[in-house]
Amino acid sequence: MKNFIKNIFFANYFYGFCALSLTIETTLQLNIYFLHPIYYLILFLSTVFYYTKAYTHLNDPSSNNSRTNWYYKNSAKIKKTQSVFIVLIAFFLVLYLNFLRDKTISSASILILIFPLTALLYYGLSTKGISNYNLRALGWLKPILIGFTWAGVVTAFPLILFWVENQTAPNFDIMYMLLFIKNMMYVIILAILFDIKDYASDYNKEIKTFVVKYGLRSTIFYILLPLSIIGFGLFMSVAILNNFSAFRIILNSIPFLALLFVIYSMKKRRSILYYLIIIDGLLLLKGICGSIGMLV
Repeated sequence: MKNFIKNIFFANYFYGFCALSLTIETTLQLNIYFLHPIYYLILFLSTVFYYTKAYTHLNDPSSNNSRTNWYYKNSAKIKKTQSVFIVLIAFFLVLYLNFLRDKTISSASILILIFPLTALLYYGLSTKGISNYNLRALGWLKPILIGFTWAGVVTAFPLILFWVENQTAPNFDIMYMLLFIKNMMYVIILAILFDIKDYASDYNKEIKTFVVKYGLRSTIFYILLPLSIIGFGLFMSVAILNNFSAFRIILNSIPFLALLFVIYSMKKRRSILYYLIIIDGLLLLKGICGSIGMLV
């Protein structure tokens, strides 16, 4: 059972499920039709491939980090899996583009390319001469970039691709903007929580994350808690605009309450699996609660 859990989280399949759940949540909250099934396959495979690619450098056999050891022991299998994933992504992408071939794509729709571009530049390009330069090196910017990219993929992508698939005129209303900012702030908080895990290595590498710069206590009480309150306030704005029932508000409040609990628990040092299961689990929890809340 423990090996199964490690495979799900260390191999980043869980991130793929999180991306799917948050995308479905957006689809339901914006009251739009589900996208073509092939898109969801591309989303899942691309998310898993991207995160696995980012961690393939973890190959130190002498490391005490369980994730690093897992990547070292499974390096051959990971390379094969990544090769299969890239072939599948390319295949499904061709099918999806073929489905869209007769659709008119507006200039506004092309703007969504900024999100995968941001994800690419986050870890840096592999081209010789510029591989040492990446946006991740700007410690304070890390969580903002992660939040921006995730919000774009799970909020902007489904809405804009819906417009393209159904040839509907683009319309960025206040509801959409509130959802985008809410999702972005939620992921920013989770990214800062992950920086707590990397505090020692970031400090040694002189990466000025919020935790390195301000310390654990100040980060929790003056950054994470205020951001959580603002994020909940944005959700309440969405709830009021859409006349959510009391039950729907309570259901959608669960992820924010769980977030506060996790923030408080960060005062103690935890294992890598704790961060992956509990913190990343908040992404899945948000998607599930938000989706169920729109169906009841």
